[in-house]
Amino acid sequence: MNKKVLNIVGATAGGIVGLILSTTIMNYTRMSSARNSIEEQNKQLPKKVDEVTTLLKMNLNDKTLEYVYEVDTKVSPEALKANMPMQLQLGACKMPEIKSLLAHFDLKFTYQNSSKSPVADFSLPKGYCKD
Repeated sequence: MNKKVLNIVGATAGGIVGLILSTTIMNYTRMSSARNSIEEQNKQLPKKVDEVTTLLKMNLNDKTLEYVYEVDTKVSPEALKANMPMQLQLGACKMPEIKSLLAHFDLKFTYQNSSKSPVADFSLPKGYCKD
């Protein structure tokens, strides 16, 4: 597995959060407004994030904000499962967008292949960033 591809996939989880949603969702104080924001953002999807990852949709329930991605066949599911959790854990609290979202929601990152079959998913709990 190409290290460059893994780095791109790792950066995807945090980068897209900031690009698409962080300030929008945190400006709302009520869940219904947050859901409306998600619906509006979903109208702009799918969106190619990098050479191997496309953000397909976002889902919000009372506790969890989920990002659903499609990954290219270049990405090994085994490599994704082995490397992504550590990249999320190490990078989440360093990114203001993710840190802000984690103050209010659990975050879930779901990856699937082009056939919509699950490849991997990773979660970070609300309050993960403590400081």
